[in-house]
Amino acid sequence: MAQPALDLLNHLAGLGLDLTVGTNALLGLVRPAGDRVPQNALFAADAGGPEPRNRDVANTGELRVSMVTLRLRWRGAVAGSTKIHAIRDALTATSIAGYQDVSAAGEPRQMPDDENGLSMWMLVARMVRSA
Repeated sequence: MAQPALDLLNHLAGLGLDLTVGTNALLGLVRPAGDRVPQNALFAADAGGPEPRNRDVANTGELRVSMVTLRLRWRGAVAGSTKIHAIRDALTATSIAGYQDVSAAGEPRQMPDDENGLSMWMLVARMVRSA
């Protein structure tokens, strides 16, 4: 079974973006910085998606679209902007095994700083795969 958020984290971690799954690239919603969660971290969570395309009884080529919400927490607004835009650029020029298309579903958005004054960013990834 496909796990788009985890697949995306694993892929991004292999692109030289200074991300390591389980260390500073984490599956799930944003968690407070602490002993096990660094201040500089990327969080990825599956956000559902639209009804599958090409769905009918005779069609075996159904396409499933998954949306993955990426939230980046980074020390410094400029450094955070640089990192989230590098992630966006990686999404526009990437292919992941098992997916027909991977892309950014828009531009990164800066969010309000977290409770520690760390810069917060959000980007949504669109991932298309065959059923």
